[in-house]
Amino acid sequence: SERAGKKENEEVFIQGLFRKLKNFYDVNDKLSIKEATEDNSLKIKLREIYKIFYNDNTLTRAKVEEYLKEMEED
Repeated sequence: SERAGKKENEEVFIQGLFRKLKNFYDVNDKLSIKEATEDNSLKIKLREIYKIFYNDNTLTRAKVEEYLKEMEED
């Protein structure tokens, strides 16, 4: 369905954005993806960036947790 496709696209987009954010703040690559996804400050920054640059307030903490959980399993 279209709604499922939108969710999947948003999930992939958020995961990509999170990887870029991790790379920006973790220049020496000391954190694993699992460690990064457990870092609350990175998750807060992700939501702030999404809100500021994409003018979108719909990214909830629960959505971030769900999307990042999928990354840990990759």
